[in-house]
Amino acid sequence: MERAFGVADFLSRVRADDGLPVLARAMDVLQWVVSGLVTNARKYVPGPALLELRVAGVRLK
Repeated sequence: MERAFGVADFLSRVRADDGLPVLARAMDVLQWVVSGLVTNARKYVPGPALLELRVAGVRLK
């Protein structure tokens, strides 16, 4: 998986900037989920698509 579209960088920034704990397992699972979503979007969605990740409190949305 090619760094799962920046998920690892995003979660590393969350850990460093916001001081929130990010478990290695959570990073692995999120990379897998994002990879699947982006792959399906590229395959089935005509035109551009956007996937936005953000932190709200202690949750990733």
